[in-house]
Amino acid sequence: MIAVCPDGDYVKTVVQDTGIGISKEDLPRIFDKFARVKSEKTRWIVGTGLGLFIAKGIVEAHLGSISVESEEGKGTSVTVLLSQKMG
Repeated sequence: MIAVCPDGDYVKTVVQDTGIGISKEDLPRIFDKFARVKSEKTRWIVGTGLGLFIAKGIVEAHLGSISVESEEGKGTSVTVLLSQKMG
């Protein structure tokens, strides 16, 4: 699910899935460079661990914020807030 809506002076974008989720232990480091969640359920997923690190850099360069909520076995929700004000 993807939703975009105004939120005060910001535009809020939420991307939500019903996938395998992320454990509470792994959540604090998911924005770290080369961070990969390693488990039986993720070992077949190919990647470098740079996606969320790069996304956070882009969002913060535009003076926004990015956050993640997740529960193992239930899915993940990524929220991005970007200012509506230009300049």
